[in-house]
Amino acid sequence: MDKRKRIDDFLWYGGSEMFSSLMGGSETRSVGIERLVRLLEGYSDNCRRIKGKSEAYRFMLKKAKRLNWLGKGSSDLASYKLTKADRAYITKRLDEYISSGGRSRAVLKKLLAAGSTEELS
Repeated sequence: MDKRKRIDDFLWYGGSEMFSSLMGGSETRSVGIERLVRLLEGYSDNCRRIKGKSEAYRFMLKKAKRLNWLGKGSSDLASYKLTKADRAYITKRLDEYISSGGRSRAVLKKLLAAGSTEELS
């Protein structure tokens, strides 16, 4: 399945619940959306290894916990809903991220830049 399709499926499956978990603290809506985008970028880099939407949800929840993004009220999974505009914005951002090559492309660029500066020295 295509990465874009997996992300879209996840947004409809558990996007609002994940967004509510991220908004559990006193964060603004834009901060919550940016955090969700970062989690989905990580998911897009690893989605071939992750089987199913439930496992994807657990993967992103663990990463959010590790980053200390789950606030005090994060267990309230129905407080915040993603709007159509939010979904469109997130989908557009992730489409750009995937089209650019994702994390592996960024790492390759850094390695090439480091190699070219060493040659100049």
